[in-house]
Amino acid sequence: MQRGVLFTLALAFLAAGAPSIKIVRRELPTNYIMGCYSAPRFGSAESYPMILAESILEDRLFEEVRTKRSLSYAPAAGLGRLFTNYGLIYVTAVRPPKVGGGLCAASSRPLRGATRPCVC
Repeated sequence: MQRGVLFTLALAFLAAGAPSIKIVRRELPTNYIMGCYSAPRFGSAESYPMILAESILEDRLFEEVRTKRSLSYAPAAGLGRLFTNYGLIYVTAVRPPKVGGGLCAASSRPLRGATRPCVC
């Protein structure tokens, strides 16, 4: 490649189909729960609010599931930032039904100035 010549990498757009669930039953003391969802293409007008929303979700998830309810050591939320556009929520737990309530509580509180909360 010549000096000063740049190239661009075309990133694939991940389009989610119908919602689905996959449960793998194993005899383990810990349950691993992960949810993935489509996110806007990086660099688009929708991607910047998504990055902010994901940051808020990550903070609320940690506060609700780890701090308030002590249900998981390291709950996480994030965005795929390499080759495609997706978001994820991840948590490990020994009591998954209680974690579900924490996930819902973390995502359903309204932001300041919002007229109504998100529906979980």
